[in-house]
Amino acid sequence: MLFDNKLKEALANLSSPGIAIAICDRNRVLWQHIGGYSDPEDKIPVDFDTLFHIGSVTRAFTGQAILILRDEGQLALDEPLELSVPEIASLRYPTLDSPRITLRHLLTHTSGLPRRMDDVKDEREFIAHLPKLTLDHAPGADATHSALGFALLGLVIQRKSGKPYDVFVKERILEPLSMSTATFSSGVMIADDGLCLSARELARFVNFQLNAWPPRDDFDPGPLKRASVRESHCIGGLQLLGPRPKGLGWELLSDRPLETIVWHNARSQCGHQVAVAFEPTVGIGIIALASAQFHSDRPLRALLCAYAVDHDLVKDERR
Repeated sequence: MLFDNKLKEALANLSSPGIAIAICDRNRVLWQHIGGYSDPEDKIPVDFDTLFHIGSVTRAFTGQAILILRDEGQLALDEPLELSVPEIASLRYPTLDSPRITLRHLLTHTSGLPRRMDDVKDEREFIAHLPKLTLDHAPGADATHSALGFALLGLVIQRKSGKPYDVFVKERILEPLSMSTATFSSGVMIADDGLCLSARELARFVNFQLNAWPPRDDFDPGPLKRASVRESHCIGGLQLLGPRPKGLGWELLSDRPLETIVWHNARSQCGHQVAVAFEPTVGIGIIALASAQFHSDRPLRALLCAYAVDHDLVKDERR
């Protein structure tokens, strides 16, 4: 079968001391592969509940937290960032006709802010450095990844909710989705790359994303409205057409025979790598959490496509 061939290719590419891979639909895990050790020296085997640092996949959770606050009337995606973070009001823009940075700019990596600000030790230093930043381009004129932008979204969440970022995400997203063992690292970049969780928990998050599709009349249990989850999977509206369009905390691409893939992958500072990809209208997704960095996540997407073809979820006209 096509899936078996693609699995061999994927495992060869994802060579790692320990790895957990799962394919899931809107409600459950359909297939999984677990192997190796989370700590090769101590011979601790990986299982479905092993915690991995998910790096910038944390951004997907930050985006959902922002949408929760938007739905509650606490903020608007197109409001200027300076309404929540007035310390950035004196930021110098690159042109006189530059629009003010909005929350949507941050969510879609179109703010022009630099990638990171690693020379700060705490929130006080972080805020003090904000007026000194130089934008790479006018907001909305290009898309360049900015971890700093998501760190600022974490600050917005904290100020609008009145709770620390990690507490808000835990109470409003993790606990309602039964992601009870997930933890956060600390630091000013927490909203960009601070979350640690297991394959079981990441699969539940993907179940929740997929279950937002299709639009329908039945009960909407949350923790985020289905319509808002679907919104996060759509192009953010503030970038020119390019090779990597952005959702709200997600990346987007087409990888036939699956037409629309919502995805994100990340290498964490502790050496873990995590990848997530799902096709919302077909209702199928894949996750991989590895204890070492892998070369590419393309074989994972190919594995997802192969599963969909072999199980008659889509037709591959190229075969």
